[in-house]
Amino acid sequence: MPPTHPRSFGTTPIVNRRLLSLLGLGLAIWITVPSIKAGETLTLDEAIARALEENPELLATRLEVQAREARISQAGVLPNPEFFVLSEDIGGSGAYEGFARSQTTAQVSQRVELGGKRGARRDVASSNRDVASGAHDLKRREIVADVRRAFYTVLVAQHRVHLMEELMGVSMQFSRIVQERIQAGKIPPIDDVKATAIVASAEIDLARSQRELDSARYGLAAAIGITGPDFGPAQGELFLGSPEVALQELIDSLSKSPELQKAAAEIDEREALLAIERAKRIPDITLTGGYRTLEPTNDHTFVIGASIPLPLFDRNKGGILEAQRRVLSAEQARNSVEAQIKNSLAGAYQLYSAAKAEAQALQERVLPANQTSFDAISEGYRLGKYGYLDVLEAQRSLFQSRLQLLRVLGDLHAAAAEIERITGKELLTEARHE
Repeated sequence: MPPTHPRSFGTTPIVNRRLLSLLGLGLAIWITVPSIKAGETLTLDEAIARALEENPELLATRLEVQAREARISQAGVLPNPEFFVLSEDIGGSGAYEGFARSQTTAQVSQRVELGGKRGARRDVASSNRDVASGAHDLKRREIVADVRRAFYTVLVAQHRVHLMEELMGVSMQFSRIVQERIQAGKIPPIDDVKATAIVASAEIDLARSQRELDSARYGLAAAIGITGPDFGPAQGELFLGSPEVALQELIDSLSKSPELQKAAAEIDEREALLAIERAKRIPDITLTGGYRTLEPTNDHTFVIGASIPLPLFDRNKGGILEAQRRVLSAEQARNSVEAQIKNSLAGAYQLYSAAKAEAQALQERVLPANQTSFDAISEGYRLGKYGYLDVLEAQRSLFQSRLQLLRVLGDLHAAAAEIERITGKELLTEARHE
């Protein structure tokens, strides 16, 4: 039990009532956030919607998908025919002077692709599109996760500023009460030094929390993809339900992971490129047809022909081997991605579980205990058993436990956002809509 203050430094009923009424200010739950003048309030859904519409990185990946879709139609077109004109026996000497004995041939050549090259090109273009689509989905999930983390960072910072403002106000009121009691000869002058230090500490904490809020708002603007925060305070609920979910259940849901989907698309792309290299072993044939004019006799004839390369020296063995190795490389890259995301998932799950347990302990044990301690010391102060610094310390402990809960809830939301990014499975979002 803290020592009882000497009777000469006791408190009057009027001061007791004033002090306890001021202390009651600190008991309010932090539902109202500090006012921020710029723009209107911003919800999580609104922040995500803005990011999906305005984020330039996501727009760039979307345009890349559209560009590769255009490549699919281009990949299926036939080679253009070639028009060829040849005049022979002109501009010579003697009987061949001028065009009198010339022969003119006009012909058209068409390369006919064999071995399924055109279909293989379409497959490659489709695979390229799928890889770009996977990159777009991956970027989309990354942006949503970044916005979610940044949004709850702002929300936590807002609540922290509100708590620090409450603590600052109570500390200043305490300082005034201390000065009144010193002038009345109820407490020694040294208590004014203590009260001044408490106010200075509260000022420092408030200034730091305001700077952290400003920084968090710029972080949210960056995650959305806009220049500077043009929105008002974040509006949302920190105390969301956190459903029980097993790690194995999350691992089983990794088939929805955009990283794995993108890695699988890259394997398909490499296999399509291998099919093209194999098709190159079969040479294309060029068909030619034309019309010839013989000036000396004024006769006309048709010409036809065909040409095909002889694969005696180049059968594209090196190209096929290179493509095969690239397929194997893509498969190993997928295995590496799978191992990495499983490790990342396990780490995020541990943080999620730890934050959930800590938040539960704070809500069920620490906060009630601090509240009970504060109530008991407040009543003891009313009876003259405790001094005002004892009451202030009890209240500060209550504030600190609330701040600790805010930090833990921020960690919980960050871990949940990372799990959602990896697996595509919503956790806290599902609870919010229940």
